[in-house]
Amino acid sequence: MKLYTHPKLTVEIKEVEGVKYFKEVWRGIFNTVVFRDLMWKTIKIYEKQIPELGNKPADKILILSDTSEMELIREEDIQWTIDIIEPIYIGLGITYQAFIPPKTERLQDLVELYSTSSNDRSFQNFPFATEEDGLEWYLNQLNKS
Repeated sequence: MKLYTHPKLTVEIKEVEGVKYFKEVWRGIFNTVVFRDLMWKTIKIYEKQIPELGNKPADKILILSDTSEMELIREEDIQWTIDIIEPIYIGLGITYQAFIPPKTERLQDLVELYSTSSNDRSFQNFPFATEEDGLEWYLNQLNKS
């Protein structure tokens, strides 16, 4: 079910093995104003939609972010996401994010910065080659609890 459509972002609810999750598709070049505005819009969407998901446990929600078509984003905006947005996600019960990294070579360093494989953060966030790989990881995380 599509929740939001913008030329640079689409947000929808999807389901895998009876578990609902949020899917984002990011595209293009992002300046700080546009990126942060879209991030705040997603927070409002998630605040409204999470009670409707009915996931149990309610604190293990996934965002699957396809950023493969993202062309440019500033390192400061990635750090802002880590510092400001991730704590809000955790407060909402969103504790997992699987992402398909951008294809563009110039963003590869930012993948390392954003991925929790390089950081010790309670918000678990990892890059995957495919959506299916990310969903498999998420389901494995749920089965561990």
